[in-house]
Amino acid sequence: MENTTKNLYHDNSDTDYTNDEWNEFVDLAVSGDRSAMETLLVSIQDLIFNLSLRMLGTIPDAEDAVQEITIRIMTHLETFRKESSFTTWAFRIAVNHQKITKKVCLQRDLSALNSMDMILKTVQQTISLTRLKMLSSHC
Repeated sequence: MENTTKNLYHDNSDTDYTNDEWNEFVDLAVSGDRSAMETLLVSIQDLIFNLSLRMLGTIPDAEDAVQEITIRIMTHLETFRKESSFTTWAFRIAVNHQKITKKVCLQRDLSALNSMDMILKTVQQTISLTRLKMLSSHC
């Protein structure tokens, strides 16, 4: 049996909407229209996935990011002020999410490296003390 990972975010139709159409979908979604919300979210999934894949490097991480970013867009949709296009706004949310995610990962990795460095120093000190004891016992 072949082990393949299906990418769920590349089967969406590539639809280009005008700014007015995007804004209408936003208005409808904010007022509770589930179909409009679905149209908005499905339409930007490829954009978010491709950005996430470039920034995170793996399909599973990118898929997780798409879910997190989609939820953020959905829950903050009423804050969209229509000063830019909806896709630009969604892209900024995605970029900011990725920056925060990368920063947290880098801090975690740095913390792990610092811990490993402390362990290495402790081991080196222990080895040095053991050598000194061995040298002093031979004298």
